[in-house]
Formats: sequence, C-alpha cells, structure tokens
Amino acid sequence: MTQTAASIRNKNPGAQYPGESAAKFGGNRYETLRSGDGEHKIATFATFEDGGAALFDLLLTHYAWLPLEAALTKWSGGYRSGAYTRFVSERTTIKADTVLSVMLLRDPRQAIPLAKAMAHWEAGQEYPMTDKQWAKAHTLAVAADTPADTPADEVPPYLEYAISKLGLKEIPGKEDHNDDIVAMFRTVGRDEVKNDETAWCAAFVGACLVFTGYKLPPVPRTELLMARCYLKLPQQVSTKNVRPGDIRIEARGPAPFGHVEIVVEVDHARKTIKTIGGNVSNSVAYRTKSLTGGGLLGYRRPSRDPASVKFVVKSTPMTVLVGLFASASAYLYGAMDWVANGVLGLLGILPNAVDAAAPHISMTQQVYSWLGFPPSTWLIGGILGSSFAMLAYHTWKSERAK
Repeated sequence: MTQTAASIRNKNPGAQYPGESAAKFGGNRYETLRSGDGEHKIATFATFEDGGAALFDLLLTHYAWLPLEAALTKWSGGYRSGAYTRFVSERTTIKADTVLSVMLLRDPRQAIPLAKAMAHWEAGQEYPMTDKQWAKAHTLAVAADTPADTPADEVPPYLEYAISKLGLKEIPGKEDHNDDIVAMFRTVGRDEVKNDETAWCAAFVGACLVFTGYKLPPVPRTELLMARCYLKLPQQVSTKNVRPGDIRIEARGPAPFGHVEIVVEVDHARKTIKTIGGNVSNSVAYRTKSLTGGGLLGYRRPSRDPASVKFVVKSTPMTVLVGLFASASAYLYGAMDWVANGVLGLLGILPNAVDAAAPHISMTQQVYSWLGFPPSTWLIGGILGSSFAMLAYHTWKSERAK
C-alpha cells in the first residue's frame, strides 16, 4: 500500500518544521519523521489553507530578499538544492538569480506558482490544493504580514535598485578597481575618486537614490561621501514607523565617522531589521541588526526629485525627438555637400561631380517637397534640438554635483 506523502498527510505544502509561522496558522502539533539522517519534525495543520498560509508567511518573514537559489538552499538545508531550484524555475517565471522581493511574494500571480512548485517538489507529486485554496492561503498570509502603516505594494525603486547590486565587491589590491563602484562616486559628483578603497557606503546609497529619481541630502558636494550627511534628509522617521526603504544612519566611532544603509525588512515584534549597504565587508551585502541599537543615529525617508532633468532626457519621447532632429541635421549636411558638388561640376571645376550629385539633389528635392518645409527650417530645428539636449545634459551634471 502506497503511503501518503508527509506534506500531504499533515496538510503542510512546504513540509516546514513547527515554528512561529506554523503556530500563527494553527500548526502547533507535529509529526516526527524518521529517515537515514535522523529525526525530523513536520508541522500539522487543520486545513490545506492554513498550511499554505504558513508557507507564504515563512517566505515573507525569513526568505524575502534572497535570490531563489539561496532561498531554496536554505529551505532544503542544502539537500539537492540545485535540482530543487531547476524544478521550481521550470514551472514558474522565477529564475535562480531572481530576488524574492516582498513585492514578488505579495503578488499572487508570482507567489502562488512558486508555492505550487515548492509543494510539488516536497510531496513528490502534484499537491492536492485547488486554485481557490491557494488564493485563500495567500490572502491569509499577506494580511497577517502587513503592518497597518505599511502599504503592501510599496517597495521604493531605489531599494529594488540596491538589491540588484547585491554581491558587488571591491577588487583586492591597489592597482585594480571595480568600475561599478568607482562610477558610484561619479554619480554623486565626486569624480575625483578613482579607486574602490575609499569608503563607499554613502556613495552606494546616493547612487541608488540618483538613478531612481530621488533627492540627495542638501549638503555641499564635498560632504556626500560622509554617511552622517544623510541625517540632513528632511523627513525623520521614528523607530516605531520604520519601513522598507528608509535610510538608517549609524555611528562608527566619534563624529564625523559613520555608516549608512537602506532598510530591507522590519520585524517590529522582535525589534530587528534587515538592511542592505555598500562597503559591508568590502561588498554590497545584507545585515540583520537591532532596530534601535548598533550605534543608531537615526532613520530618514527619501523623497522624489520632481525636477530631475536626467529622467526628462532619458524619457522615450525626448530621446525620439532629439534623434529626429539629429537625423534631419545629418541629412541636410549631406545634401549641402551634394549641392556644392553639383555647382562645382557646372562651373567645370569638377566635371564628373555633377553626375554623382544629380540623383542626390533630385532625391533631396523630393524629400523637401514631401516634408513641406524649406531646408533652413530643418537645419535650425536640428541645431536647436541638439543644443537643448546638450543643455539638459550639462544641467543634470551640474545639479548632480551640488
């Protein structure tokens, strides 16, 4: 007689141990499983929905912000984690290096397929839960995980950008340097820094803000590499209201030394936070620490920069407009060459040039007729468009360096 899989028998799709997430949804009892590597406990739930909710809750509270491969390695204790990751990736849109952000785990379109694939792997077969049951389980978990003061779908873009840099490291030695780190200094207006040995925690946070359209602290350019300059951001945040995306500033000995990071995850019950920062053991890395301790100087919340010229220049309409002006100018420049050759040929200076120029002149006349504007109009427009693009770029550089 075939025995039912333990995860199905205990209505525990994630095959998770008893713990806080399990207890939150009624999984206070457990079954002891015996195998070749010892004894293991698996939490028992009253319904599949409760077990599914516990799976989502555990992902949200202890696995958020890990890449899929790292999360499944941790979940499985390293047992066949490579195969586990491939299995899940093949059944979802989530790749091995995709970060399981809180946004992703709260989105049922992504989280439910992830949980289904995990449950299938744990049971060794399709898990017997309906789509309706999975949806209810996800709703229960998200409701339990969302504090009243934290919008469920609000993850600041600069935090997502920071996470995309996870694992970025300095290059050992004084001869070679990581260009991505050096570029962060340029982004905050400190072009003179050409190495990755200079403390770069503040440059990292600044680059994350600038590249996503948020304001830097209102301080002189020379102070933007000092972590404590982020205390000058105007919106202060109390420890009871800290949420993902807030900036944490802490002391490193006497002033002016310090360290600055971005909050990734908050556990108000335990009074702990998870942060991501640059120059953490010479890399971009996560850390878990006390919400109120560890030399805390304060928390700040960045605000958007509505006048960010960079994003006007980078917008698709502006790019297309400048491109059209530049193309028209280039065409007119070529047309002038052909006309000049034609005139020289007519004067007898370059007798063969007129033959080469004739078809171009004819084509140019047709284009002008089709456009409905004289050449001078397009030439002036091209010059103005190019000038505006250059002005916008230099304005952005100037604002960035302040």
